[in-house]
Amino acid sequence: MSIESINKSIDQIQQIFLDEKSEWTFVAEKRGVQVSQQLDPETGLYLLRGQGTIRGTIEQILEMITKIENRGKWDLFYESGEAVKYLQDQQYGVVYFRTKSSMMVWPRDFVVEAGYRPIETSVHPSLPVGSIVCGSQSVDDSFYPLDSSCVRGKCHLTGFVLVPQSNGVTQLTYYLKVDVNGWVPTSVWNQVSLYQPLGVIGIRKAVTGSPEP
Repeated sequence: MSIESINKSIDQIQQIFLDEKSEWTFVAEKRGVQVSQQLDPETGLYLLRGQGTIRGTIEQILEMITKIENRGKWDLFYESGEAVKYLQDQQYGVVYFRTKSSMMVWPRDFVVEAGYRPIETSVHPSLPVGSIVCGSQSVDDSFYPLDSSCVRGKCHLTGFVLVPQSNGVTQLTYYLKVDVNGWVPTSVWNQVSLYQPLGVIGIRKAVTGSPEP
């Protein structure tokens, strides 16, 4: 793990967000959160995107999504987790988390390196000052021992982009491309794939007390 490798994930999320020519396929909409996807031909996995607004400040939302101890407040699939290592005033680090079992599916666990930084206005002058990009990806299993009671998944890329709007509203975009590994029934994975980017609603409820925009 290094700040340099984490910044590569952050760069990818920022590039995806700023790519205005990229085409997305609409999947669903719920409570003002639009879910869409892109097929990654290299991995055969879908890059999922959830986008909506939250009546909260950048600081409130950043605290909710970057602290592992807060994840259970908004992620329906989260069971437990912990920070493994932090760098640079907790702006970068490695975290471990485990998801709940569901029906016939064993729980999954992940070890990821993650970080965040401001989006410089020189990169995209039209974005408001104070916009933030977060990025993460899986690291080598040596950072956290394997657990025989769950399946180690792989986070190819996940992240968030926070853009301040007017009247104390923040636009939040959530990206994820994850391989849960092992065997998962298609019907179950389809459900998970839909609900995961709708985590924007969970973050909204955790920050404001209401799931409504």
